[in-house]
Amino acid sequence: MGNQCSLVSMNDITALIKSKNEIININKELQIVNENKDRFFSILAHDLRSPFNSILGFSEILETEFDEMDTPTVKQCVSGIYISSKSVFGLLENLLAWGGLQNNRFDLRIEKLNICKVIDEAYLLHLLVAKNKHIELSIHLPDNCNVKADRNMIFAIIRNLVSNAIKFTPQKGNIILSATKVGSTLEVLIEDNGTGMTEDQISSIYNKEIHESTKGTDGEKGTGLGLTLCKEFLNKNHSELNIDSKVGKGTKCWFTLPLAE
Repeated sequence: MGNQCSLVSMNDITALIKSKNEIININKELQIVNENKDRFFSILAHDLRSPFNSILGFSEILETEFDEMDTPTVKQCVSGIYISSKSVFGLLENLLAWGGLQNNRFDLRIEKLNICKVIDEAYLLHLLVAKNKHIELSIHLPDNCNVKADRNMIFAIIRNLVSNAIKFTPQKGNIILSATKVGSTLEVLIEDNGTGMTEDQISSIYNKEIHESTKGTDGEKGTGLGLTLCKEFLNKNHSELNIDSKVGKGTKCWFTLPLAE
């Protein structure tokens, strides 16, 4: 009888320990959710304001001083509006994507995809921003780039990786977009000779929570969402984000996707 009571008592203790651990894990997840929520509203409150201020500022100059402005000054204002608008668009795209991931609202659509066209689209999207920073943005692609992947997710991944490379590459730097066949896969690589990342910064990218962003080489602001989205989107495409970076030397970010027939 004593042995039976002892056995029941041990089972109860085990159950209590298990419940306690589950509560601890739930509390940790809730803490991450709350931190991400606070970060999300911080982005809405602060990070959207800066590019909109630039758009309004340049627009006001064009509105009030257009008749007295020379062509180079007009071009400068138009360029400023374009770059700021692109910044807002990228931020909103990332916020919507991140919100969709949190609520499992993303429908994965794996299809035959010419990723060379996607890379070229991302290249053209960032070309003016790179030129304004005097960065040489080059592209090297093979003839056949057909892979199996979700187009919208892959475009978001490449867009964020290129944007991040430009942000952390100094003026007169170099960024290379390339794709190489490796066996039955295609490896996509974005390489820069920018400021690089520390091991702690790389580790934070692989955590689920939004990591703190640092300013770019020209004071560019970020949200900390971009690389986190890249990791999550690649996981959904059965791939992973690989990062090799050295402080002061630059960063390589790459991923592989299966080739399509």
